[in-house]
Amino acid sequence: MSGFHCQMARDWPRVSGCQKMQNKIPCRVFWNICRTAKAMVLLCGIRCIIPILPVMDMPQFAWICGGVAIWLYQRDSPIARRIVLPEKRADWPLGTPIPERGTPGPAIGFLQECLRWWDYWLKGIDTGIMEEPALRVWMQESKKPAANHKTWPGFWIEEPIWPCGKLCEYPLGMDGSLGEEARQVGDMVISGTLAHGQDSGNWCPMGVIGDYPPDQRAEDGRSVTFTSRPLEESLDILGFPEVSMRLSANRERALISVRLCEVFPGGTSALLSWGLLNLAHGETHEVVRYLKPDEILDVTVRLNAIGCRISEGNALRVSLSPAYWPQAWPSPEPVTLRLNGGCLRLPIWSGQALKTPYGEPEGASELKHSVLRKSGQFPAGHWHAVDEKLIYEVLTDGGRLRFEDGLELDERAKDQWEIKMEDPLSATAKCEREIALVRGAWRVRVETQSDMRCDERLFYLTNKVVVHEGEKAIFHRDWYSEIPREGC
Repeated sequence: MSGFHCQMARDWPRVSGCQKMQNKIPCRVFWNICRTAKAMVLLCGIRCIIPILPVMDMPQFAWICGGVAIWLYQRDSPIARRIVLPEKRADWPLGTPIPERGTPGPAIGFLQECLRWWDYWLKGIDTGIMEEPALRVWMQESKKPAANHKTWPGFWIEEPIWPCGKLCEYPLGMDGSLGEEARQVGDMVISGTLAHGQDSGNWCPMGVIGDYPPDQRAEDGRSVTFTSRPLEESLDILGFPEVSMRLSANRERALISVRLCEVFPGGTSALLSWGLLNLAHGETHEVVRYLKPDEILDVTVRLNAIGCRISEGNALRVSLSPAYWPQAWPSPEPVTLRLNGGCLRLPIWSGQALKTPYGEPEGASELKHSVLRKSGQFPAGHWHAVDEKLIYEVLTDGGRLRFEDGLELDERAKDQWEIKMEDPLSATAKCEREIALVRGAWRVRVETQSDMRCDERLFYLTNKVVVHEGEKAIFHRDWYSEIPREGC
Protein backbone atom coordinates (compact mmCIF):
# COMPACT_ATOMS: atom_id res chain seq x y z
CA MET A 1 0.00 0.00 0.00
CA SER A 2 1.13 3.53 -0.61
CA GLY A 3 1.43 5.88 2.33
CA PHE A 4 -1.84 7.57 1.47
CA HIS A 5 -3.74 4.33 1.14
CA CYS A 6 -2.41 3.25 4.54
CA GLN A 7 -3.74 6.48 6.01
CA MET A 8 -7.15 5.85 4.47
CA ALA A 9 -7.18 2.26 5.70
CA ARG A 10 -6.53 3.35 9.27
CA ASP A 11 -9.89 4.91 10.06
CA TRP A 12 -11.72 4.64 6.76
CA PRO A 13 -15.00 3.28 8.16
CA ARG A 14 -14.96 5.84 10.97
CA VAL A 15 -13.93 8.92 9.00
CA SER A 16 -15.33 8.43 5.53
CA GLY A 17 -18.19 5.98 5.97
CA CYS A 18 -17.07 4.01 2.92
CA GLN A 19 -17.29 0.35 3.90
CA LYS A 20 -16.05 -0.89 0.54
CA MET A 21 -12.45 0.17 1.10
CA GLN A 22 -11.64 -2.95 3.08
CA ASN A 23 -8.28 -4.54 2.50
CA LYS A 24 -8.44 -7.79 0.56
CA ILE A 25 -5.06 -9.14 1.66
CA PRO A 26 -5.46 -12.93 1.96
CA CYS A 27 -4.48 -13.91 5.48
CA ARG A 28 -6.08 -17.34 5.93
CA VAL A 29 -2.77 -19.16 5.55
CA PHE A 30 -1.20 -16.86 8.13
CA TRP A 31 -4.22 -17.29 10.36
CA ASN A 32 -4.23 -21.10 10.18
CA ILE A 33 -0.53 -21.25 11.05
CA CYS A 34 -1.02 -18.97 14.04
CA ARG A 35 -4.16 -20.81 15.12
CA THR A 36 -2.32 -24.14 15.17
CA ALA A 37 0.91 -22.95 16.74
CA LYS A 38 -0.61 -20.58 19.31
CA ALA A 39 1.84 -18.14 17.84
CA MET A 40 2.94 -14.71 18.91
CA VAL A 41 1.24 -11.93 16.99
CA LEU A 42 3.34 -8.90 16.18
CA LEU A 43 1.01 -5.98 15.61
CA CYS A 44 3.05 -3.81 13.28
CA GLY A 45 0.44 -2.02 11.23
CA ILE A 46 -1.94 -4.88 10.39
CA ARG A 47 -5.17 -3.11 11.31
CA CYS A 48 -6.05 -2.93 7.60
CA ILE A 49 -6.68 -6.71 7.63
CA ILE A 50 -8.74 -6.65 10.80
CA PRO A 51 -12.18 -6.86 9.08
CA ILE A 52 -11.56 -10.44 7.90
CA LEU A 53 -10.05 -11.90 11.08
CA PRO A 54 -12.31 -14.32 13.00
CA VAL A 55 -12.49 -14.41 16.77
CA MET A 56 -9.03 -15.13 18.15
CA ASP A 57 -8.66 -18.33 20.14
CA MET A 58 -4.90 -18.08 20.57
CA PRO A 59 -2.73 -16.38 23.20
CA GLN A 60 -1.51 -13.05 21.97
CA PHE A 61 1.81 -11.30 22.52
CA ALA A 62 1.56 -7.72 21.26
CA TRP A 63 4.31 -5.15 21.11
CA ILE A 64 2.98 -1.70 20.53
CA CYS A 65 4.87 1.36 19.34
CA GLY A 66 3.41 4.04 21.57
CA GLY A 67 3.21 7.66 22.58
CA VAL A 68 3.27 10.37 19.96
CA ALA A 69 5.44 8.23 17.69
CA ILE A 70 2.82 5.81 16.41
CA TRP A 71 -0.66 4.50 17.17
CA LEU A 72 -0.92 1.09 15.55
CA TYR A 73 -2.81 -0.78 18.23
CA GLN A 74 -5.80 0.40 20.21
CA ARG A 75 -7.14 -1.74 23.06
CA ASP A 76 -10.77 -1.47 21.97
CA SER A 77 -10.07 -1.74 18.25
CA PRO A 78 -11.77 -4.57 16.33
CA ILE A 79 -8.77 -6.87 16.69
CA ALA A 80 -8.54 -6.26 20.43
CA ARG A 81 -12.22 -7.07 20.92
CA ARG A 82 -11.57 -10.48 19.31
CA ILE A 83 -8.94 -11.45 21.84
CA VAL A 84 -10.42 -13.99 24.25
CA LEU A 85 -7.36 -15.85 25.61
CA PRO A 86 -4.26 -14.79 27.59
CA GLU A 87 -2.36 -11.87 26.15
CA LYS A 88 0.58 -9.66 27.02
CA ARG A 89 1.23 -6.17 25.74
CA ALA A 90 4.20 -3.85 25.93
CA ASP A 91 4.05 -0.21 24.86
CA TRP A 92 7.33 1.56 24.20
CA PRO A 93 8.21 4.91 22.58
CA LEU A 94 9.79 3.68 19.38
CA GLY A 95 8.78 4.91 15.96
CA THR A 96 9.78 1.63 14.32
CA PRO A 97 8.59 -1.98 14.42
CA ILE A 98 12.13 -3.16 15.38
CA PRO A 99 12.24 -2.54 19.14
CA GLU A 100 15.78 -3.84 19.62
CA ARG A 101 17.08 -1.21 17.19
CA GLY A 102 14.52 1.56 17.03
CA THR A 103 14.64 5.24 17.69
CA PRO A 104 13.76 7.14 19.69
CA GLY A 105 15.22 5.05 22.49
CA PRO A 106 15.34 3.32 24.79
CA ALA A 107 15.72 0.16 22.76
CA ILE A 108 14.85 -3.04 24.60
CA GLY A 109 15.72 -6.74 24.63
CA PHE A 110 12.77 -7.64 22.45
CA LEU A 111 14.12 -10.90 20.99
CA GLN A 112 14.75 -12.36 24.43
CA GLU A 113 11.09 -11.72 25.31
CA CYS A 114 10.01 -13.37 22.08
CA LEU A 115 12.05 -16.44 22.98
CA ARG A 116 10.45 -16.64 26.42
CA TRP A 117 7.00 -16.46 24.84
CA TRP A 118 7.72 -19.10 22.17
CA ASP A 119 9.35 -21.43 24.70
CA TYR A 120 6.29 -21.27 26.93
CA TRP A 121 3.59 -21.75 24.27
CA LEU A 122 5.39 -23.99 21.79
CA LYS A 123 7.72 -26.05 24.00
CA GLY A 124 5.89 -26.05 27.31
CA ILE A 125 8.86 -24.52 29.15
CA ASP A 126 7.87 -22.47 32.17
CA THR A 127 9.68 -19.19 31.53
CA GLY A 128 7.59 -17.22 34.03
CA ILE A 129 6.30 -14.88 31.36
CA MET A 130 2.63 -15.61 32.07
CA GLU A 131 3.04 -14.72 35.76
CA GLU A 132 4.10 -11.20 34.85
CA PRO A 133 1.60 -8.32 34.54
CA ALA A 134 -0.36 -8.26 31.30
CA LEU A 135 0.59 -4.67 30.44
CA ARG A 136 3.89 -2.82 30.45
CA VAL A 137 4.12 0.77 29.28
CA TRP A 138 6.91 3.25 28.74
CA MET A 139 5.36 6.42 30.16
CA GLN A 140 6.78 9.27 28.12
CA GLU A 141 7.80 12.42 29.92
CA SER A 142 7.34 15.94 28.57
CA LYS A 143 9.47 16.84 25.59
CA LYS A 144 9.18 19.72 23.15
CA PRO A 145 8.48 18.97 19.47
CA ALA A 146 11.46 18.35 17.21
CA ALA A 147 12.15 17.01 13.73
CA ASN A 148 14.04 14.10 15.28
CA HIS A 149 14.18 12.39 18.67
CA LYS A 150 17.13 10.10 19.38
CA THR A 151 15.79 9.23 22.83
CA TRP A 152 12.56 9.94 24.69
CA PRO A 153 12.71 10.35 28.48
CA GLY A 154 10.29 8.34 30.55
CA PHE A 155 9.84 5.38 32.86
CA TRP A 156 8.38 1.87 32.83
CA ILE A 157 5.16 0.92 34.59
CA GLU A 158 3.16 -2.31 34.90
CA GLU A 159 -0.56 -2.99 35.24
CA PRO A 160 -2.37 -6.33 35.73
CA ILE A 161 -5.55 -5.14 33.99
CA TRP A 162 -6.61 -2.75 31.25
CA PRO A 163 -8.10 -0.19 31.29
CA CYS A 164 -6.79 1.08 34.59
CA GLY A 165 -6.94 4.31 36.58
CA LYS A 166 -9.73 6.83 36.99
CA LEU A 167 -11.35 9.39 34.70
CA CYS A 168 -11.01 13.13 35.35
CA GLU A 169 -13.26 15.63 33.61
CA TYR A 170 -12.28 19.02 32.22
CA PRO A 171 -15.25 21.06 30.91
CA LEU A 172 -14.76 23.18 27.80
CA GLY A 173 -15.24 26.83 28.77
CA MET A 174 -17.03 29.59 26.89
CA ASP A 175 -13.93 31.80 27.29
CA GLY A 176 -11.62 29.16 25.80
CA SER A 177 -10.63 27.78 29.18
CA LEU A 178 -10.34 24.12 30.09
CA GLY A 179 -10.77 22.68 33.54
CA GLU A 180 -12.94 22.34 36.60
CA GLU A 181 -13.34 26.08 37.07
CA ALA A 182 -14.30 26.70 33.45
CA ARG A 183 -17.67 28.16 32.52
CA GLN A 184 -19.47 25.65 30.29
CA VAL A 185 -19.32 26.54 26.60
CA GLY A 186 -22.55 27.37 24.78
CA ASP A 187 -23.30 28.22 21.14
CA MET A 188 -19.73 28.62 19.90
CA VAL A 189 -19.11 28.63 16.13
CA ILE A 190 -16.39 26.32 14.76
CA SER A 191 -15.68 26.97 11.10
CA GLY A 192 -12.03 25.97 10.88
CA THR A 193 -9.92 25.86 7.72
CA LEU A 194 -8.97 23.13 5.28
CA ALA A 195 -5.32 23.88 6.09
CA HIS A 196 -5.84 22.33 9.53
CA GLY A 197 -3.92 19.05 9.68
CA GLN A 198 -0.82 19.89 7.67
CA ASP A 199 1.30 19.75 10.86
CA SER A 200 -0.07 16.39 12.00
CA GLY A 201 3.15 14.53 11.23
CA ASN A 202 3.47 11.16 9.53
CA TRP A 203 0.65 8.81 10.54
CA CYS A 204 2.94 5.78 10.47
CA PRO A 205 6.39 7.09 11.45
CA MET A 206 9.47 4.92 11.35
CA GLY A 207 11.66 7.00 13.61
CA VAL A 208 13.38 9.02 10.87
CA ILE A 209 13.96 12.76 10.71
CA GLY A 210 10.79 14.59 9.67
CA ASP A 211 8.36 11.92 10.92
CA TYR A 212 7.19 13.68 14.04
CA PRO A 213 4.55 16.42 14.48
CA PRO A 214 6.14 19.86 14.73
CA ASP A 215 5.12 22.66 17.09
CA GLN A 216 1.31 22.81 17.02
CA ARG A 217 0.90 26.58 17.52
CA ALA A 218 0.08 27.09 13.84
CA GLU A 219 -2.45 24.23 13.98
CA ASP A 220 -3.94 25.70 17.15
CA GLY A 221 -4.47 28.94 15.24
CA ARG A 222 -6.39 27.06 12.55
CA SER A 223 -8.89 25.62 15.07
CA VAL A 224 -10.94 26.53 18.13
CA THR A 225 -8.93 25.87 21.29
CA PHE A 226 -9.55 25.40 25.02
CA THR A 227 -6.54 25.71 27.33
CA SER A 228 -6.19 24.83 30.99
CA ARG A 229 -4.30 26.70 33.64
CA PRO A 230 -0.69 25.57 34.22
CA LEU A 231 -0.70 22.35 36.23
CA GLU A 232 0.22 22.67 39.88
CA GLU A 233 1.64 19.14 39.85
CA SER A 234 2.54 16.60 37.17
CA LEU A 235 -0.25 14.52 35.62
CA ASP A 236 0.09 10.94 34.32
CA ILE A 237 -2.28 9.91 31.51
CA LEU A 238 -2.68 6.27 30.46
CA GLY A 239 -5.42 5.18 28.08
CA PHE A 240 -7.92 6.78 25.73
CA PRO A 241 -8.68 10.48 26.17
CA GLU A 242 -12.25 11.32 25.15
CA VAL A 243 -14.07 14.53 24.30
CA SER A 244 -17.87 14.53 24.58
CA MET A 245 -19.73 17.35 22.86
CA ARG A 246 -23.20 18.62 22.13
CA LEU A 247 -23.05 20.22 18.70
CA SER A 248 -24.78 20.75 15.36
CA ALA A 249 -23.65 21.08 11.74
CA ASN A 250 -24.98 23.09 8.82
CA ARG A 251 -24.43 20.22 6.35
CA GLU A 252 -25.75 16.67 6.10
CA ARG A 253 -22.17 15.35 5.90
CA ALA A 254 -19.57 16.58 8.38
CA LEU A 255 -16.72 15.42 10.58
CA ILE A 256 -15.11 16.65 13.77
CA SER A 257 -11.40 16.43 14.56
CA VAL A 258 -10.02 16.73 18.08
CA ARG A 259 -6.41 17.28 19.10
CA LEU A 260 -4.94 17.10 22.61
CA CYS A 261 -1.73 19.07 23.18
CA GLU A 262 0.67 19.88 25.99
CA VAL A 263 1.50 23.59 26.16
CA PHE A 264 4.86 24.66 27.59
CA PRO A 265 5.41 27.97 29.46
CA GLY A 266 6.96 29.63 26.39
CA GLY A 267 3.91 28.76 24.26
CA THR A 268 5.27 25.68 22.47
CA SER A 269 2.44 23.24 21.78
CA ALA A 270 3.22 19.50 21.56
CA LEU A 271 0.76 17.03 20.05
CA LEU A 272 -0.15 14.24 22.48
CA SER A 273 -3.03 12.55 20.66
CA TRP A 274 -5.85 13.14 18.21
CA GLY A 275 -9.12 11.61 17.09
CA LEU A 276 -11.69 11.89 14.31
CA LEU A 277 -15.39 11.18 13.99
CA ASN A 278 -17.62 11.19 10.93
CA LEU A 279 -20.77 12.74 12.39
CA ALA A 280 -22.90 10.62 10.06
CA HIS A 281 -21.53 7.76 12.21
CA GLY A 282 -22.36 9.47 15.48
CA GLU A 283 -24.66 6.64 16.57
CA THR A 284 -22.98 3.63 14.96
CA HIS A 285 -20.28 2.88 12.39
CA GLU A 286 -22.42 0.18 10.80
CA VAL A 287 -25.21 2.47 9.57
CA VAL A 288 -24.81 5.82 7.82
CA ARG A 289 -27.23 8.48 9.05
CA TYR A 290 -27.12 11.77 7.16
CA LEU A 291 -27.41 14.81 9.37
CA LYS A 292 -30.26 17.28 9.44
CA PRO A 293 -28.95 20.85 9.28
CA ASP A 294 -28.72 22.37 12.77
CA GLU A 295 -29.82 19.12 14.42
CA ILE A 296 -28.40 18.82 17.95
CA LEU A 297 -26.08 15.83 18.33
CA ASP A 298 -24.48 14.32 21.43
CA VAL A 299 -21.22 12.70 20.34
CA THR A 300 -18.03 11.39 21.92
CA VAL A 301 -14.72 11.36 20.08
CA ARG A 302 -12.20 8.83 21.37
CA LEU A 303 -8.61 9.89 20.83
CA ASN A 304 -5.72 7.52 20.27
CA ALA A 305 -4.41 5.85 23.42
CA ILE A 306 -1.41 7.49 25.08
CA GLY A 307 0.87 6.95 28.05
CA CYS A 308 2.59 10.17 29.12
CA ARG A 309 3.42 12.45 32.01
CA ILE A 310 2.47 16.13 31.72
CA SER A 311 5.02 18.19 33.63
CA GLU A 312 4.17 20.60 36.43
CA GLY A 313 3.78 24.12 35.04
CA ASN A 314 2.62 22.95 31.61
CA ALA A 315 -0.99 23.20 30.42
CA LEU A 316 -3.42 21.03 28.46
CA ARG A 317 -5.12 22.19 25.28
CA VAL A 318 -8.05 20.75 23.33
CA SER A 319 -8.48 21.89 19.71
CA LEU A 320 -11.58 21.35 17.57
CA SER A 321 -12.07 21.66 13.81
CA PRO A 322 -14.37 20.27 11.08
CA ALA A 323 -11.30 19.31 8.99
CA TYR A 324 -7.99 17.47 9.42
CA TRP A 325 -6.43 17.26 5.98
CA PRO A 326 -4.70 15.12 4.82
CA GLN A 327 -5.32 12.64 7.67
CA ALA A 328 -9.04 12.69 6.79
CA TRP A 329 -10.66 13.44 3.44
CA PRO A 330 -12.70 16.65 3.82
CA SER A 331 -16.48 16.81 3.70
CA PRO A 332 -17.83 17.70 0.21
CA GLU A 333 -18.97 21.19 1.31
CA PRO A 334 -17.46 23.71 3.75
CA VAL A 335 -18.82 22.89 7.20
CA THR A 336 -19.67 25.11 10.14
CA LEU A 337 -20.23 23.49 13.52
CA ARG A 338 -21.93 25.02 16.54
CA LEU A 339 -20.76 23.80 19.92
CA ASN A 340 -23.23 23.80 22.82
CA GLY A 341 -21.25 22.12 25.55
CA GLY A 342 -18.35 19.75 25.91
CA CYS A 343 -15.99 17.98 28.27
CA LEU A 344 -12.54 16.37 28.06
CA ARG A 345 -12.15 13.09 29.97
CA LEU A 346 -8.64 11.92 30.78
CA PRO A 347 -7.69 8.44 32.11
CA ILE A 348 -5.38 9.29 35.00
CA TRP A 349 -2.80 6.78 36.21
CA SER A 350 -1.13 6.66 39.61
CA GLY A 351 1.49 4.20 40.77
CA GLN A 352 5.18 3.48 41.02
CA ALA A 353 7.79 3.46 38.27
CA LEU A 354 9.79 0.29 37.62
CA LYS A 355 13.40 -0.45 37.02
CA THR A 356 14.04 -1.46 33.41
CA PRO A 357 12.18 -4.81 33.06
CA TYR A 358 14.00 -5.89 29.88
CA GLY A 359 17.49 -7.01 29.02
CA GLU A 360 19.93 -5.21 26.78
CA PRO A 361 19.05 -5.18 23.06
CA GLU A 362 20.37 -8.15 21.10
CA GLY A 363 20.15 -9.10 17.46
CA ALA A 364 21.97 -10.34 14.40
CA SER A 365 24.29 -7.88 12.70
CA GLU A 366 23.15 -6.28 9.46
CA LEU A 367 24.51 -7.37 6.10
CA LYS A 368 27.73 -5.53 5.43
CA HIS A 369 27.16 -2.66 3.05
CA SER A 370 28.36 0.76 2.01
CA VAL A 371 26.14 3.83 1.77
CA LEU A 372 26.20 5.42 -1.68
CA ARG A 373 23.45 7.91 -0.86
CA LYS A 374 22.09 8.71 2.60
CA SER A 375 18.42 8.23 3.40
CA GLY A 376 16.15 11.00 4.64
CA GLN A 377 12.63 12.37 4.73
CA PHE A 378 11.70 15.90 3.74
CA PRO A 379 8.15 17.17 4.44
CA ALA A 380 7.25 20.60 3.09
CA GLY A 381 4.16 22.75 2.66
CA HIS A 382 3.72 25.26 -0.15
CA TRP A 383 1.12 28.03 -0.17
CA HIS A 384 0.03 29.42 -3.56
CA ALA A 385 -1.46 32.81 -2.70
CA VAL A 386 -2.92 33.55 -6.15
CA ASP A 387 -5.26 30.55 -6.33
CA GLU A 388 -5.32 29.93 -2.54
CA LYS A 389 -4.00 26.39 -2.94
CA LEU A 390 -2.10 24.45 -0.32
CA ILE A 391 0.35 21.78 -1.51
CA TYR A 392 1.82 19.49 1.10
CA GLU A 393 4.39 16.91 0.06
CA VAL A 394 6.70 14.42 1.70
CA LEU A 395 9.81 13.30 -0.16
CA THR A 396 11.28 10.09 1.26
CA ASP A 397 14.70 9.08 0.06
CA GLY A 398 15.42 5.51 1.12
CA GLY A 399 19.03 5.99 0.10
CA ARG A 400 21.25 3.80 -2.05
CA LEU A 401 23.20 0.86 -0.60
CA ARG A 402 25.82 -1.45 -2.06
CA PHE A 403 26.25 -4.91 -0.52
CA GLU A 404 29.39 -7.04 -0.51
CA ASP A 405 28.22 -9.16 -3.45
CA GLY A 406 27.87 -6.03 -5.60
CA LEU A 407 24.08 -5.74 -5.39
CA GLU A 408 22.83 -2.14 -5.10
CA LEU A 409 19.45 -1.14 -3.68
CA ASP A 410 17.86 2.25 -4.39
CA GLU A 411 14.50 3.45 -2.99
CA ARG A 412 12.56 6.71 -3.39
CA ALA A 413 9.03 7.86 -2.57
CA LYS A 414 6.91 10.99 -2.94
CA ASP A 415 3.51 11.74 -1.41
CA GLN A 416 1.66 14.92 -2.38
CA TRP A 417 -1.66 16.37 -1.25
CA GLU A 418 -3.31 19.43 -2.79
CA ILE A 419 -6.39 21.41 -1.83
CA LYS A 420 -7.90 24.84 -2.47
CA MET A 421 -8.96 26.57 0.73
CA GLU A 422 -12.57 27.27 -0.27
CA ASP A 423 -13.20 24.10 -2.28
CA PRO A 424 -13.16 20.72 -0.50
CA LEU A 425 -13.85 18.96 -3.81
CA SER A 426 -10.47 20.15 -5.11
CA ALA A 427 -8.68 17.73 -2.78
CA THR A 428 -6.27 15.37 -4.54
CA ALA A 429 -3.66 12.90 -3.34
CA LYS A 430 -0.78 11.35 -5.25
CA CYS A 431 1.70 8.69 -4.11
CA GLU A 432 4.75 7.62 -6.10
CA ARG A 433 7.16 4.80 -5.28
CA GLU A 434 10.33 3.63 -7.02
CA ILE A 435 12.68 0.80 -6.14
CA ALA A 436 15.67 -0.32 -8.19
CA LEU A 437 18.16 -3.19 -8.02
CA VAL A 438 21.52 -3.07 -9.82
CA ARG A 439 24.37 -5.52 -10.15
CA GLY A 440 26.93 -4.65 -12.80
CA ALA A 441 25.14 -4.27 -16.16
CA TRP A 442 21.94 -5.85 -14.81
CA ARG A 443 19.35 -3.25 -13.80
CA VAL A 444 15.68 -3.60 -12.84
CA ARG A 445 13.26 -0.96 -11.56
CA VAL A 446 9.64 -0.94 -10.36
CA GLU A 447 7.62 2.28 -10.38
CA THR A 448 4.12 2.78 -8.96
CA GLN A 449 1.75 5.72 -8.84
CA SER A 450 -1.59 6.05 -7.04
CA ASP A 451 -3.94 9.02 -7.41
CA MET A 452 -7.19 9.92 -5.68
CA ARG A 453 -9.72 12.69 -6.33
CA CYS A 454 -13.42 13.13 -5.74
CA ASP A 455 -16.69 14.87 -6.51
CA GLU A 456 -19.85 15.07 -4.37
CA ARG A 457 -20.86 11.46 -5.11
CA LEU A 458 -17.71 9.43 -5.77
CA PHE A 459 -14.05 8.88 -5.01
CA TYR A 460 -11.91 8.21 -8.09
CA LEU A 461 -8.80 6.07 -7.65
CA THR A 462 -6.20 5.26 -10.29
CA ASN A 463 -3.18 3.01 -9.79
CA LYS A 464 -0.31 2.24 -12.12
CA VAL A 465 2.69 -0.07 -11.95
CA VAL A 466 5.53 -0.24 -14.49
CA VAL A 467 8.45 -2.71 -14.38
CA HIS A 468 11.69 -1.92 -16.24
CA GLU A 469 14.60 -4.13 -17.16
CA GLY A 470 17.36 -1.81 -18.22
CA GLU A 471 15.57 1.00 -20.05
CA LYS A 472 12.84 -1.24 -21.46
CA ALA A 473 9.40 -1.46 -19.85
CA ILE A 474 8.61 -5.18 -19.62
CA PHE A 475 5.35 -4.94 -17.64
CA HIS A 476 2.64 -2.31 -17.29
CA ARG A 477 -0.74 -2.37 -15.61
CA ASP A 478 -3.39 0.25 -14.71
CA TRP A 479 -6.32 0.06 -12.30
CA TYR A 480 -9.29 2.41 -11.99
CA SER A 481 -11.98 2.43 -9.32
CA GLU A 482 -15.01 4.55 -8.46
CA ILE A 483 -16.15 4.32 -4.85
CA PRO A 484 -19.42 5.89 -3.62
CA ARG A 485 -19.11 8.51 -0.87
CA GLU A 486 -21.39 6.75 1.58
CA GLY A 487 -21.93 9.30 4.32
CA CYS A 488 -18.64 11.16 3.88
